[in-house]
Amino acid sequence: MASGISRRECPRTVPMEVLCLGRERTGTASIRAALRQLGYNDVYHMYSVLDENPSDSFLWSEAFDAKFLDKGHFNKNNWDQLFGHCMATCDEPGAYFAEELIEAYPLAKVILTVRDSPEVWLDSVLKSTYRWAMDLVGPSWSPFVMLRRRLLRRPPFLGMLDRLYKVNGYFMADFPTVGSDLYARHNSNVRELAVRRGKLSRDGLGANGLAILEFNVKVGRTIWQRAL
Repeated sequence: MASGISRRECPRTVPMEVLCLGRERTGTASIRAALRQLGYNDVYHMYSVLDENPSDSFLWSEAFDAKFLDKGHFNKNNWDQLFGHCMATCDEPGAYFAEELIEAYPLAKVILTVRDSPEVWLDSVLKSTYRWAMDLVGPSWSPFVMLRRRLLRRPPFLGMLDRLYKVNGYFMADFPTVGSDLYARHNSNVRELAVRRGKLSRDGLGANGLAILEFNVKVGRTIWQRAL
């Protein structure tokens, strides 16, 4: 497992071929495993920065600042530094940079992973990733929570995580109420971006039928193989 790699010194070594731009809790770990089985190596995921190479957090923080705070610039060369070893990306944090990634990699296929409904997605998030986010800031003396807090608060990961939770809405006081709307808005935005870039017609079909595909998290491996 890679660790301690300074991405600033890394060039692109493989082509970026697949952009999976669905939000967390939409089967992103499964699609990562499926894409790897289909020969897309490597596939970037939240696990890549959380577990495999936490120093990626520095570049991600710069990407968040450039897009959402208008501080500095994050261009194609920076994305190649971060993703240069990858043929695909999925999950957070990349999902929040749909416009930038579609522009940086215009030949890549776009995949939007979805749940059965916004309400189903929100229920899943509130029981998992949202709860973990609240563990960082809420009062709790549970040994399990304390351990998770120690892991997530380690630098440099904490700075990136703080930016991420502000962008994805977790730090909004009313997220449990408006989260499903944020999810639906994200999906709509990805579809509109794909339409504008010529990757998707408004009836949902790309020029080659493969440019953008929506997957339910229950889709099986045989569908992956046929689709890609």
